[in-house]
Amino acid sequence: MSIDPTFLALLGDFVEETLPMAENVGTAMLGLERSWKEGQNDPALLQSMKSDLHTIKGNSAMMGLTPIQSLSHALEDVCALFSEAPSARSATTAQLFLDGTDLLASMIRTSMEGEVDAAASARLVERIARYVKGEDAAQPKAQAERPLPTEAAAPAAVAGDGPSPAPEPPAESTAARAQPHKTPSSDSPKREDHELRPEGEAHAQEPTAAGRGRSGIESVRIDSRRLDELLELTAELVITHSSLSRIHRRLLVANGATDDVQELDLSILSLSKIVKQLQESLMVARLLPVSMLFGKFSRYVRDLGREKGQPIKLVTAGGETPIDKTLID
Repeated sequence: MSIDPTFLALLGDFVEETLPMAENVGTAMLGLERSWKEGQNDPALLQSMKSDLHTIKGNSAMMGLTPIQSLSHALEDVCALFSEAPSARSATTAQLFLDGTDLLASMIRTSMEGEVDAAASARLVERIARYVKGEDAAQPKAQAERPLPTEAAAPAAVAGDGPSPAPEPPAESTAARAQPHKTPSSDSPKREDHELRPEGEAHAQEPTAAGRGRSGIESVRIDSRRLDELLELTAELVITHSSLSRIHRRLLVANGATDDVQELDLSILSLSKIVKQLQESLMVARLLPVSMLFGKFSRYVRDLGREKGQPIKLVTAGGETPIDKTLID
């Protein structure tokens, strides 16, 4: 299938931005499920999931990728169910959501080839719609109100874990869905917006008088190949600096400590500091948390536990430790 080069470049930007979001939503779902097992909830994590899904939905709509847009919208409905119906916080609903994020990430990857599995998306969207409405006949009615067991009861519950339906959500849960071009803040009613914000952050989004004039952009995406190019240029600067230092020493021996030689000495010293700072900054920019390498183990362990019918708890620490991108690759 032939794709217009301009549109292909836009698709590249779309995949680069939204694929990490889709993967992050799946990882966040695992964290949310763990908090349920501990008898807790994480509104901030749920809000981040909704925000990423809303961005994916809007960007896919602008690119004309309707299957991705529809699935993102359906997963937003599941997020609304999580916040409005505690009984929906079950392993079955979590698995349904993870199935959705897996397909979402897969479709985003294949969109670069101009192919998106519209049929698979439609089937899963329909499955989610039936589940959210409580019309999925595969769900036992006797378990309709059973939430995910807490950590203390997990061993007995996981071994006999069966599907459980989500209850009928309130009528207004999906009635106020925003269009793709709207911001996440208008994606849901004001009541829900306050429910999902952590305590003490209800007014965190209000701009201050000092901050109204500043741009809210604090980071940008950069292709890692650009960083590699900058590192190569920095290496060339180091070589050039060494050449200037040798020239300075020859001039010092030939002419003595003249004013020009002393001025050159100060310039070379200043250049040395700048090159060193530039090199260190680029090396730091290439560092990534080691959790990117081992973060997927949580999903593997969860799936293995469900397959074997045994409770498994994976505990990791030090995920924030930075390592060079080359090691992760």
